[in-house]
Amino acid sequence: MKNVIIAAVVLLAGCANTNNPAAVAKATTTLHDPYTRQTFVTGDLVKERNYLGFSKLLYRLEAEIRNGNEPNIRLYVGSNSAEHGFLYSASDIDATVLPVAQVNTELTANARADENVALTLSRPYLESHKTSGLDIRIGGNRGALIVKVPGPYIAGFLAKLDDVKTQSDKCGGQVNSDAETGFFTGIFHSMAKDGKLPNTECSR
Repeated sequence: MKNVIIAAVVLLAGCANTNNPAAVAKATTTLHDPYTRQTFVTGDLVKERNYLGFSKLLYRLEAEIRNGNEPNIRLYVGSNSAEHGFLYSASDIDATVLPVAQVNTELTANARADENVALTLSRPYLESHKTSGLDIRIGGNRGALIVKVPGPYIAGFLAKLDDVKTQSDKCGGQVNSDAETGFFTGIFHSMAKDGKLPNTECSR
């Protein structure tokens, strides 16, 4: 008989502010690669646990803009549990089936399983959930987990994404980064303090 894993998630107070769109936009970072003309917009990482405090659930929204094209948006979800769930499918509370890609699976030293998946979400789909939020069940061969993304988190992420896309369109796909990526590349990046992109002219 297969074991069933159900992660009943309860949002904990932590570093990520999911209830204030302005705070979410401020915490969302942008990284631009001028060599590939790719821009990555990364939402703040949200950490949740079940009511016993054991199973771990992580999520964040991310978007990729390539050569100024429309963003490719994904919801990345990571779980840590005592069972390997073999996650492969997802649907929301309205029975909408969502595309799932397995990112990686790893067994930790304490014999727990880290599983990471990415759900591809369209812009209209996210727009329609800025108020209600997301309620998604991700299923696997040994059970399922549930992830709930608050509407303000979605709204704040999309606001920052719009800001980035506006600059990308204006500057031919070029965007100023506001995230550090390492010692050498980081010294060339301007850090945004208010969630807005640095107000600089386009440069080649």
